Amino acid sequence: MAQTIPLLTTLGLMVIDEIEDPSTNEVKEVLGGSGAWCSVGACMFLPKTKAKSICWKFQIGGDLSSEMEKQIIGWGINAEIEQMKGNETCRTKIKDKTGDSALAEYIRPKLAVEPHHLRGSIMLKAQCFHLVTPLDVLGQEVRDLIQLRQEVGMDRPLIIWAPPSLTCHVRNLNCCMNAVRHVDVFSPNHIELLRLFGREPSFDRNEIETLAGRFLDEGVGPTGNGSVVSRWLPAYYDSEHNNRPVVDTTGAGNAFLGGFIAGWVKTGDAVEAAAYGNVASSFALEQVGPPVATGLDGELWNGVCPRARLQEYRVRMGGSEQAVSA
Repeated sequence: MAQTIPLLTTLGLMVIDEIEDPSTNEVKEVLGGSGAWCSVGACMFLPKTKAKSICWKFQIGGDLSSEMEKQIIGWGINAEIEQMKGNETCRTKIKDKTGDSALAEYIRPKLAVEPHHLRGSIMLKAQCFHLVTPLDVLGQEVRDLIQLRQEVGMDRPLIIWAPPSLTCHVRNLNCCMNAVRHVDVFSPNHIELLRLFGREPSFDRNEIETLAGRFLDEGVGPTGNGSVVSRWLPAYYDSEHNNRPVVDTTGAGNAFLGGFIAGWVKTGDAVEAAAYGNVASSFALEQVGPPVATGLDGELWNGVCPRARLQEYRVRMGGSEQAVSA
């Protein structure tokens, strides 16, 4: 029987986050990393029966707890875990919870998966790829990915790049302008975008949209028709809609991208995809670590249906309330 083409393959990291509770000085070890959060953000909009279309291949050391492994398996995604003997799983220490990922200090080496690790895997055939690749190797990694796909008769996929936070410095602006021509969607968060232009962090909508437009003017993607996640949509949780406390912002950016990808594939509309992304990120804020999948079919997250939350968010933005199907 022919295999179904996956919706998404993420090459994001598997990370154990060490987060200190300032009130107790207790350090919590929680599942994290760009790959984990992107996977969650995408699969929450799919029925459990279709979650296998979200693919994540990652490497771990011998110290990953069975509880974390069960947590990943419980999402129902196509997770391929490669244990690296003699290594420890990548770890970060979260210095604070402001949402500035530059303040996450790596205390164990990254165990990164590259396109060649997907050779012979159905993951290579995904419609979309999520990359968190360093700036200096992004072009080569994209070329390798495209070549590997050509070998199995596949065209270029949609490629979304979330730049590593430390890449986002004004000294790298020109290199970054050139690098985004290799990808189809460029998605820094607002802090990372401002840093690329040597600006201080702010929530100035006009400034952020203007700077994102600079990348669009220079051209994103191989034909210059790519996208920057730049249109300002209201956060799901704001001063009027805060029925649940915001506990921790860790992972919200990559959860947004997972939701964005699910929305893009479903609708083909970047603004609608961003609405999916904002809803996905809202589930990242409600606890330390990933949200919990519950319900008989595993389609409730933190006891809420993401598709129902998306409908409510659409109405709030002035759109129509329409069915959100998988």
